[in-house]
Amino acid sequence: MAASGRAKESFFKNFLKLKHAIPSHDTFSEVFQIIDPKALDAAFSKILADVAKLLKDGDIIAIDGKALGGARDPGESARTRMMVSADACSPTDPRQYQNCCKTIGCVKSVA
Repeated sequence: MAASGRAKESFFKNFLKLKHAIPSHDTFSEVFQIIDPKALDAAFSKILADVAKLLKDGDIIAIDGKALGGARDPGESARTRMMVSADACSPTDPRQYQNCCKTIGCVKSVA
């Protein structure tokens, strides 16, 4: 995450005021360790419900999932952690649609 943040630092400067630049890998790790997983799940579920209300018939949701091999601490269960990313696109903007669906599958919404 830190590497991705540094790569997009000029973009983030448009809306973030980071006193000491992009946080390090260790800082991200410390923050994620103190987040309550159940509270995060509840908050994320609410965000998804709010986003779903914004979708119009024909809008596209591009979904990409990856297994994160080796992404666990010593002593944790062998259960594989997964990462999912999603982009919502409108077919009314052809360039946005092509960028959104170029490398990952698209599913039409049924909003």
